[in-house]
Parts: sequence; C-alpha cells; structure tokens
Amino acid sequence: MSNFKSKFLQECEKRGFLNQCTNIEELDKQLCSDKPVIAYWGTDPTGASLHVGHLFSLMMIRLFQRCGNKPIILLGGATGQVGDPSGKDKTRPMMSLETLQENKKNIKKSIE
Repeated sequence: MSNFKSKFLQECEKRGFLNQCTNIEELDKQLCSDKPVIAYWGTDPTGASLHVGHLFSLMMIRLFQRCGNKPIILLGGATGQVGDPSGKDKTRPMMSLETLQENKKNIKKSIE
C-alpha cells in the first residue's frame, strides 16, 4: 500500500482501481488542497441506455464526488450524430435528433 494522503486515492487503491498514473504524487497533493479538484466524465448518447462498460468510470466519478471534489458530467449531443472514428470499416448511421434526445433522457435518468 502506498502512503496517499487523499481519501480519493486511498479508496481507489483499496478497491484496486489504480493501475498507472502520470505524476500521482502531484495528483495526491492537489486532492489534499483546500480547493476541490474538477474532473470530467462524458459519454455520447448513441445508445438508449448505459452499459456495463460505463460502470467503472461512473463509480470512479461518484467516489471522486463523495471525496469532496467536483465532477462535470457531459452527455454529448452533436457527437452522437457523427460517424464512429475508431477505425471501423463502416460509420455509425446518423441518428435523428428525436432519437438522440430520447437516448439522452434515458441516460441522464440512469446517471442520476
């Protein structure tokens, strides 16, 4: 076990959430300061709901919040309409604005 001072990193380590981190000592220092640290988590509304692949990152951002920090959660809109840039041989079909709005509503409910 490391000697982290921040509650967030202590809990992450205890749960086995840590694998590697750039300049973890500075992160620990920032997490122990009087100012809350801000972190971002985002997803695109390309599906009607979240899936198990979202669970880990949502657990982390919730823990981050419970430790006194400020998460910013972004549920994309326009990004859900563009093709998938991950090197697949077919692009994602364009979604209607109505479908995107419905997906966003469902995902928001899950996050809340």
